[in-house]
Amino acid sequence: MVLAPLAAVSPHAGAVGTAQPSVVSANPVDTTPHALNGSVLAIAAVGSRVYVGGTFTTVVNAGTSAQLPRNYLFAFDRSTGRVVTTYTPAVNGAIESIAAAPDGTSIIIGGRFTTVNGVAQRGLAMLDVNGGRVAAFAGRTNGYVLKVLVRGTRLIAAGRFSAVNGVSRSNLAALNATTGALDTAFTIGATQGRTRSNGTTPAAFVNEMDANAAGTRLVIIGNFRMVGGQARQQIAMIDLTGRTVTAWFTNRFPNDVSGAQAYRCGQSFDTQMRDVEFSPDGAYFVVVTTGGAPDRNVSSLCDTASRWETGAAPGASGAVETWKNCTGGDTLYSVATSGVAVYVGGHQRWLDNCGGRDNATPGSFAAAGIGALNPSTGLAIRSWNPGRTRGVGAEELVTATDGLYVGSDTESLGGEYHARLGRFPLN
Repeated sequence: MVLAPLAAVSPHAGAVGTAQPSVVSANPVDTTPHALNGSVLAIAAVGSRVYVGGTFTTVVNAGTSAQLPRNYLFAFDRSTGRVVTTYTPAVNGAIESIAAAPDGTSIIIGGRFTTVNGVAQRGLAMLDVNGGRVAAFAGRTNGYVLKVLVRGTRLIAAGRFSAVNGVSRSNLAALNATTGALDTAFTIGATQGRTRSNGTTPAAFVNEMDANAAGTRLVIIGNFRMVGGQARQQIAMIDLTGRTVTAWFTNRFPNDVSGAQAYRCGQSFDTQMRDVEFSPDGAYFVVVTTGGAPDRNVSSLCDTASRWETGAAPGASGAVETWKNCTGGDTLYSVATSGVAVYVGGHQRWLDNCGGRDNATPGSFAAAGIGALNPSTGLAIRSWNPGRTRGVGAEELVTATDGLYVGSDTESLGGEYHARLGRFPLN
C-alpha cells in the first residue's frame, strides 16, 4: 500500500518535545510505580494512561509491597499513578519503543520480542486498550525494532532488520499506522556499518530517530555510512513528504576507518550516537552521544549534547553544530526538549566540562545522571539539579503536558526512592 504525502497530520505520537511554560520541578511526584528489576527503556503518555516498556519483570505501586508480575510492559493511570491491573499483555522480549496509534487509545510497540499474547509476531505489534493483540495490524519484521514513531497516518520503524512484512528493507521502513501495511514507495535504507581498524565491520542499524511534529522531516542516527545511496556518517535527514534523503549532512560524526572520515571516538562502540529529539517547534534537534574521546572533547562530539538547526544549509564541508555541551568522558543516553529546556540523561558526572576526561575542569558543573541545558546557549541550567543514581544511565526522557518522565536502571531520583521510573511535575 502506498501512502499519499501528508498534507496535514494529527498531534505527534512518540518523541519530539512537548512545549512547557517553565523548567520542571526538581522534586519528583510520589505516586509513580516502581520497576523492581531490569531497566525502563520506553515511556509513552497516551490519554489517561502512561505505558512503560523495558527489560523488567516485576513492578509495585508506590507505597505498597505487593509485587505485580509484568514482563517488559505495563500501564499505569496518569492521575493516580496506580498500575492498571487489567492490562497484562504477554510479550516474550524487551520493549524498546512505544508510540500512540492514530486511534488515540491503542499503542504500537517495537522491540526484541517474537511473540505477542502467544502469537508469533516479531519486532513490531499493535495492542488495544485492553492489552489485546490487534490481529488486523500486519506490521512485523525479521529482526528487532529499536524505535517506532507515528505522524498522522504514517508509522516509521527503525532498528536492525532486513525485511518488513516479507519485503526487503534495510533497518528503516514506513507503514500505515493503522493497518501495518508497508509503504512501498518508501525504500530508503541505512547500510554499511563502520569498519574498525582491525578490519571488522559490525552490522548496520538505526538505533534512534525523531520526526518533527509536522511529519515532514525525519532524523535518523546509528551505525551506518550510507542512507538511500547517499554517504551519511551516523546521521541523516529524510524528507518524509517526498520520501527522499535531503541534502543535509555533517562530517562531525565520522565513523570510517581512515582519512577525513576517520572516527574520533572509541573503537569499542559500533556507533557513538545514542538519542535525538526535535524541539517542539521543529526549528532544531539535539543529539546526545557516547564516545571515549581521546581529545577531551576539544574538537570532537564524543560524550556530548549538541544542537543542530533543521533548516540550515550544510555547506560544502557539511553542517556544524550550533553548540555542544561536554560531560568530560561520560555517556549521555537520552534527550528531551520542552522549548525552555533541553533535558539530558545518562551516567554523566558533569556538564559544561569540555576539556575534561574523567575529571572536572574549571567551570564544570556537577550534575549526576540528569541535567538541563539552556536551548539557546547549551550551557547547563544550574538552578535545576535534582540528581539521580548514575548506574548505566537514564535511557528514556519524555516531556509531556504533566512534566518530565524518566526511565533508568537505578532506584534514586531527586534524592528519593523511585525505582527505574519517575516524573518531575511542572512547577
